[in-house]
Amino acid sequence: MSTSQVRIPAEERRQQIVELATELFARQGYEGTTTREIAEKVHINEAIIFRYFGSKQELYWAVIENQIRMRAGWERLQTNLATRGPDREMLTALAEELLTRDVT
Repeated sequence: MSTSQVRIPAEERRQQIVELATELFARQGYEGTTTREIAEKVHINEAIIFRYFGSKQELYWAVIENQIRMRAGWERLQTNLATRGPDREMLTALAEELLTRDVT
């Protein structure tokens, strides 16, 4: 490892791969995106992707699951804001949502 590389915790690295893959799949489609391209953009060896996900298809499913979780959180937030309860209750619910959101 060169002195310029910093070791990133596994979950953070996994999320980084998912986020970059999300961008590439959205822009280029599943067939138009390669795991090699994802690895190059994340600055890792392509084998690392397969260590985390097993296959390109599993990575794609991880991207889809991540998007579903993000949208579910957004829908809960909109529901909490739409209830228009007392400000304190609404802000407390918002804070709880943000603090307990699953980022993996």
